[in-house]
Amino acid sequence: GIAATNVIGARLFSFFEKRITGVPLLSPIYQGARQITEAIQMHDIAEFQRVVLLPFPNQNVRSIGFVTRDFRNPTAFGDEATSLVFVPTTPNPTSGYLVVVKHVDLTAMDMTVEEGVKLVISGGLLTPTRVLSSEQARPWSGTGDDEESSS
Repeated sequence: GIAATNVIGARLFSFFEKRITGVPLLSPIYQGARQITEAIQMHDIAEFQRVVLLPFPNQNVRSIGFVTRDFRNPTAFGDEATSLVFVPTTPNPTSGYLVVVKHVDLTAMDMTVEEGVKLVISGGLLTPTRVLSSEQARPWSGTGDDEESSS
């Protein structure tokens, strides 16, 4: 029974894969998702710790990135706390940029790494709804006095 299920499952997966890779718009998304899934499953690569927004490629643009390592003390990367952040490309998130960013320039996102990967692979089509709320959209003032602005 198990062998038959595995053979049938493998055939179904192969059929699905052949069909999806033939569709022009879905093929790059599927291939990217498959590559990132395989990359994440490998034990030799750095694991993504969290999803962040960062100023990239310039100060006027914000990009989604994945923190791979934090440095709290001075290093060759800088005298203050920094993080290594992988900024993936869409729809193939296995390619991208590894950048060093000061902690003060990172904004933590309210999403899991899995949701972040889905967001990147889908080109923004699969955005968690809680990220779209006005509470998430406003810059954080750090004071906790957010109720005063509606008068």
